Amino acid sequence: MTSIFRRILVVCALAGAAFADAADMTFTVTRTDDPAPDGCSIGDCSLREAVLAANANSGAINSIMLDAATYAVGAPRLDALGNLRLLGKGSAQTSIIETGGVTTLAHSGEYLLVQGVTLDTTTTAELFTELFAGGDRTALIDVAMPNTLGRVSITGGSDAVIEDSDFRGSVRLINFCAFSATTSQFTDLVLSQADVSNCTVTLDRIVVDGSLTAETSGLGVYMKSAAGDSTFAMFDSVVQHAKTGMVLNFADGLGQAGIEHMRYLDNDQPLWILGVTDAYIQDSEFADNHHDDITTPKPGALWVYSKDVSVQVLRSTFSGNRGTASAGGAVRVDFGASLTLANSTFANNTFAVAAAEAGVRGAAVGYDSHNDVTVLRLKHVTIVPPALFPAGVAGTTIGGYGGETGLSLNVYNSILRGSCSLDADAMDVAVGSISSGTSCQLTDPSNQTGVSTSDIGLGTLDYHGGYTRTYVPAADSVAVDAGYASVCLDEDQRGYVRPLGNGCDVGAVETGDVLFANGFE
Repeated sequence: MTSIFRRILVVCALAGAAFADAADMTFTVTRTDDPAPDGCSIGDCSLREAVLAANANSGAINSIMLDAATYAVGAPRLDALGNLRLLGKGSAQTSIIETGGVTTLAHSGEYLLVQGVTLDTTTTAELFTELFAGGDRTALIDVAMPNTLGRVSITGGSDAVIEDSDFRGSVRLINFCAFSATTSQFTDLVLSQADVSNCTVTLDRIVVDGSLTAETSGLGVYMKSAAGDSTFAMFDSVVQHAKTGMVLNFADGLGQAGIEHMRYLDNDQPLWILGVTDAYIQDSEFADNHHDDITTPKPGALWVYSKDVSVQVLRSTFSGNRGTASAGGAVRVDFGASLTLANSTFANNTFAVAAAEAGVRGAAVGYDSHNDVTVLRLKHVTIVPPALFPAGVAGTTIGGYGGETGLSLNVYNSILRGSCSLDADAMDVAVGSISSGTSCQLTDPSNQTGVSTSDIGLGTLDYHGGYTRTYVPAADSVAVDAGYASVCLDEDQRGYVRPLGNGCDVGAVETGDVLFANGFE
């Protein structure tokens, strides 16, 4: 299902890159300075003169050609009025330097293509280098913006594409319908759809790195859709060192989101999902994300929030995360949302010291009941806590607030190597699971409780196949072949087939000899 979801999204997003077949006129820039305009003639044409000449050829499809050189642009800004292609020799060879303390380029027209250009500034830190595009189609290909105070604003267009680009300043897209970014780098990316619907966002092989700037940008990824029915997809990407992490906010409670092969590393805020009807995260790693601000309590890695939100986390690992929420050091679900964790691993997650002092529950996973019923399901999950916790932590694995009313809590074939902190009657169904304590309400006889760490025998967190780090039970572990058969999943966290023995193993990893992940021997 996910491969079909991915293929549809990529096709829809790349449709915005289809431009007209050929330009009606081509203007070649031969001057690198910015003199008073007196017309663009062969052998004597500045960038400003080329833009003015293209504007005069209204209704046409115009191209401006730039050589491998540095072009100075002063005040006033360049206003491109029609359909335009601005083509350099490559961002490493062609530069446009804004020297007048104004916007470099403002565009209005059906479409704009900027390719093979660096946009930079020599002015003071308060000034922006800005590329503003307001047409129906905008494509930025091999574009660099090294100025951390630079800005790209794309507003009101139907389609936008960014490929092979590097933006150290901020990137803003407002009221677009389709956007794709491929093999590009950003310090922050803000996407806002206020009054458009049925729109798509596809981020493929991108890096969002807040450490690339010392300015107030470097925020991360923020996607807000107020109209609903939007689709967000991220593949093979990294979000790291971001001040606000990543937010998916579909205000109308509609839309879909899919994230595959993401590294979410050392961010100051969790990935926050609210208002998204159907979302999944697969083959991803959340490591060393630390939210330490006790005035805004949040988990460290993932927060699933609000009624009608449904999220599945599949084959993913959460390690070394730290939060300040009342429950859930790494992951939290509340306000009537639904979260399913399947074939996933938790290691060494905890709370900030100041938060723990006030009393907190569930160092790995936490929840809060709600009138709309908060749902938490664990299927073949392995949880291993750190050796030491700050004072005040209750429940080194799972914990939360609320009992039977307003909560659905189910644990299947999972390893909880530690304690839980649950209100009375919090657990609905728990079968085939293992706990080193007796506080997790594992009352069904198919469960194993009070099991020693040595008998669980998990080894070390490392790459044992698959995309993410895992624990592999030893051959003599009590987890081997001990799963409850009717709820066994057909593969483990690495994508290896289950079962490999007389029954499926408890936890995220299936042990046994295997030559091929699909079980073909």
